[in-house]
Amino acid sequence: MNRTDRDKVVVVTDFGADATMNCYKEDASYQWKKLIGGSYQILQTSSSKYSISGRSLTIHNTNQDDSGFYQCIIFRSDGSSSGIENPIELEVKVNAIKVVRFLYGSTGISSKPGAFPFFEDSRTFKTSSSTEISQSSISSSTD
Repeated sequence: MNRTDRDKVVVVTDFGADATMNCYKEDASYQWKKLIGGSYQILQTSSSKYSISGRSLTIHNTNQDDSGFYQCIIFRSDGSSSGIENPIELEVKVNAIKVVRFLYGSTGISSKPGAFPFFEDSRTFKTSSSTEISQSSISSSTD
């Protein structure tokens, strides 16, 4: 498969999953780089974070820091570069809530829940602490 300059490849993965990207041109060896701070930096494949197998780069246990642009550099058997592929964009989807900060106190704060009037047939419906209201029914039990 040949890619053109207009081709844009985006790989989307979930937070914590592995993501695999591929060079399309076949040759002797490959090097992968990531765009960091405006320039492409060689990935340290000696770490357990990245692994290269043939034309494929796998990023293990992805997180938000892994999102960005990656580029495959292709080398001939004599060591000379035979090309650079178009960047591949990795998007890591995060389906979680980020806790910005915790609030701690030396004394507890408690409050009774606010009272809200409910109406049934234009009459106020008396509620108790164990009243459950849903779209299809209203049930109440006494304490």
